[in-house]
Amino acid sequence: MVDVAFFDLPSYTRIDTTLGLIQELARRGEEVDYYYFAEFKEKIELAGARFQGLPSMKPASGDVTLQLRLIEYCLDAVPILLAKLERDRPKLVIFHAKCLWAAIPADLLNIPTVCFHTNFLLPPRFLPPLPLLLAAYPLNDITKHLQRFYRHRKLWQQLTQKYAMKRINKADVFKLQPNSMNLRGDLNIVYTSADFQIQRSEFDDSYIFTGPCYSERVVDPGFPLQQIEKKSIIYISLGSVTIYNFKTSFYQQCLQAFEDSEYTVIMSVGKSVDITTLGKIPSNFIISNYVPQMQVLQYAKVFITHGGTNSVWEGLINKVPLIVFPQGGDQYLVAHRVEELGAGVWVKQKNIAPKKLRSLAEEVMQNAQIRTNVEILGNSLINAGGTQKAVDKILEFKYRSSS
Repeated sequence: MVDVAFFDLPSYTRIDTTLGLIQELARRGEEVDYYYFAEFKEKIELAGARFQGLPSMKPASGDVTLQLRLIEYCLDAVPILLAKLERDRPKLVIFHAKCLWAAIPADLLNIPTVCFHTNFLLPPRFLPPLPLLLAAYPLNDITKHLQRFYRHRKLWQQLTQKYAMKRINKADVFKLQPNSMNLRGDLNIVYTSADFQIQRSEFDDSYIFTGPCYSERVVDPGFPLQQIEKKSIIYISLGSVTIYNFKTSFYQQCLQAFEDSEYTVIMSVGKSVDITTLGKIPSNFIISNYVPQMQVLQYAKVFITHGGTNSVWEGLINKVPLIVFPQGGDQYLVAHRVEELGAGVWVKQKNIAPKKLRSLAEEVMQNAQIRTNVEILGNSLINAGGTQKAVDKILEFKYRSSS
């Protein structure tokens, strides 16, 4: 019998946020089966887990949402995973809050579960403010949203007719924010702090707020960090997901906003952008398809970001004020929370003039209250306990469940 079966979302950026948990579990003697796709096999085994292949995921087609994609995958994957978990009978199933294909077989086999939430949580009775709803669901797209709602309902009916789920609630699968899913486990590890969490009092003691549980990042020797020491750094990144970062016009606006300024601007444009298409690069810019973000943020005065939670946690941990340009998904919610807590600014207009962007960046950098709020939130994440606390709680729960 294996100790732990572990499931995460299939993504290069996702796996890096959970390897710290795997490494620490393995260091403490736990046998971990990590279910993932084959291209990550070497990374998983280096972290100390045993690789277990997942059924392949069909290519996305047409207008898909997170829920549609994941439920469709469940219809294919759950029968296979159910047979594997029934055979191996792990003592614990640990899964990401969007890994519905792991939660279902654990539920059906009555295996104790730990759910890890790399985003902050949406409270059960949370109703998003109107500006947030309109940003996420523009009125001119209302027909498309209604069509999605109908497809969600139809697929969910298929799934519930096939599997009699006891611990999985429809309300946790479908939230009033795009790409949001808050499945729950018997124990829940949350990658934020109680200070950042919306309505913390709505969540019981099964929710443990640990802050991010990252592994140590390898220093990139190829990035010219020596060039940015003791300089005023503006760091710009729209994340690593192509649908969010393939924004040539945005990068060109940034070039115009900060060209020939007193700032050194580091801009990460993602693997799909051909840097030569951006035009003339000002001498005060360093542009790359990949930037070692945590290293660069140590020197940054402001972070212009898409508002992905990994980026926000890393910015706050490094005490960097945020300017958030959400590109989709739950990033509007993150941007709203950042602004609500006074840690930065949510930019709501689609096309901001270069002069206004520069002025905004300078205002944020000079705002003492924002810097104070960022310091408080950053410390709350750093002091939340991280990987050590998360693994302590997981193993305590495993012991209680098996005794």
